[in-house]
Amino acid sequence: MARIYGERIVLREYQDTDLEYMKNWVNDPDITANLSDHFLYPHSSY
Repeated sequence: MARIYGERIVLREYQDTDLEYMKNWVNDPDITANLSDHFLYPHSSY
C-alpha cells in the first residue's frame, strides 16, 4: 500500500475500517457544506 508521509500527516488509501469514520463526517452538514456535490448526505451503513 502506497503512503505519503509529511511532518504531521500520513496519506494512505482507504481501508474498510475507515468506513464508519467516513460515514460520520460525510453526514455532518458543517463539513459537507464546503465539499463538492460528491458528498451529498445523509449516508447510511446499508
